[in-house]
Amino acid sequence: SFVHIFATIWLRFDSWSYKNLIVQMFDEERQTVLLNHYRHGWIPGLANHYSSNGMYLAVAILVLAALWLGSQSFKIKKRALILLALAFIAMLFTGKRAHIIFSIIAIFVMYYVYGANRKRGRWVKIIGLLCLSVGVIYIGYQFFPNLFSFIGRFEETSAAGDVTQGRLLTWEVATAIFLKKPTFGIGWGQFSQLAERHGVTINVHNIYIQLLCETGVVGFCVFVMFFVLMLIVTIRILSKMRKEQIVSTAIDQQNILFSLGVQVFFLLYGFTGNPLYDAPMFIPYFLVVSITTYYWRLHKSILKLRIKR
Repeated sequence: SFVHIFATIWLRFDSWSYKNLIVQMFDEERQTVLLNHYRHGWIPGLANHYSSNGMYLAVAILVLAALWLGSQSFKIKKRALILLALAFIAMLFTGKRAHIIFSIIAIFVMYYVYGANRKRGRWVKIIGLLCLSVGVIYIGYQFFPNLFSFIGRFEETSAAGDVTQGRLLTWEVATAIFLKKPTFGIGWGQFSQLAERHGVTINVHNIYIQLLCETGVVGFCVFVMFFVLMLIVTIRILSKMRKEQIVSTAIDQQNILFSLGVQVFFLLYGFTGNPLYDAPMFIPYFLVVSITTYYWRLHKSILKLRIKR
């Protein structure tokens, strides 16, 4: 994660190294795409797409947020906070709107659940921090518009008449295909075979609609039940750890915090992106699910959340 943070910041200011060293590692078609992104100020870093870089940086942000929130050491908290600020700066350089917004929401959810042992004042602090965040972003955009380019992208796409950048058409096509075979869908990965015919992207940019289209209602229910179950179990585990109903260390709590953050980000990003189909995101997701599963199995007699129930 640190590699992507520092590479993104470095390459934002060192265009020569990006154009003559980094881009040359990719094939000619990809080079054209990357240079186009770079000219727009959307920094791909070391990734093959600025969206992929946003995923790498989102994971970095959530790792550091878990370390910052869950550490008992002021020294570690301070270091994590500094690195977290750098990670957000790097994320701003990508220009990715969803990644920035969903990362912030994930951190607020992490903070809320982590405070399960002190319910009073949680919402006051969250609202205060939210107002502060909005204020910082607004003021920052006034003085440093290039740094907060993701806001400019909202304005540009809104002026163009489609803030979703063609996603609505793709969702309509996928929904129409789903309605033809609603029970089991058209088959896993088959949407990409039909996309070109309809003039849309090979992925739906909404994993829930794509699951309905490709796996039908049956497959959709299986996936969504899994997503929701893992999220509920993660919240229950962290809450009980914080209330000392489960014996845990600071590292245990950081692990579960990280799991919660990635799951929240993944599920939110699923409404506008392809995290279930992009390796930079689905690998971290199933990694954190395995973290949750470890603690679930370890404490299942306390949690009383067995699958058979």
